[in-house]
Amino acid sequence: MPRPGRPTTERAKNFKGTLRQLIRTMSHYKLPLTAAMLFAILSTIFNIAGPKVLAKATTALATGWIARLRGTGSIDFVYIGRILLFLLGMYLLSSAFSFIQGWLMTGLSQKACYDFRRQISEKINRLPLAYFEKRTVSFFLFSAVAFSSVMLIIWNIW
Repeated sequence: MPRPGRPTTERAKNFKGTLRQLIRTMSHYKLPLTAAMLFAILSTIFNIAGPKVLAKATTALATGWIARLRGTGSIDFVYIGRILLFLLGMYLLSSAFSFIQGWLMTGLSQKACYDFRRQISEKINRLPLAYFEKRTVSFFLFSAVAFSSVMLIIWNIW
């Protein structure tokens, strides 16, 4: 029994069946989903590797500074410049991959929501008139909007 003032949470009647249906529906978008995951992985790899490359430039700078203080050498700015240009390229690639991944997922979520709304509309059009006479209009609006909104949220999380 729920506590007073707290809303009750409803559980899915058939969670496994619903999950299977969602996976079957997502299988129509297998190629864009795979591409988006690939671009997300690549973007993450470049973001993770960036500080390791930056550490090389920092080490070269510190080594050159110590050598200069001792009077045995100088800072190799050419080497540091090459490292920083390489690092800039890595971060540009990372941001490009991230942009492409976001662009793919945005288009994918729009297509999926359009398909879900079309399917909902087709299902409502197939229902007999007696079904509508037993229920209120707000029930239908809530059900259709809630379902399509939940699906939009799920697709945007990916």
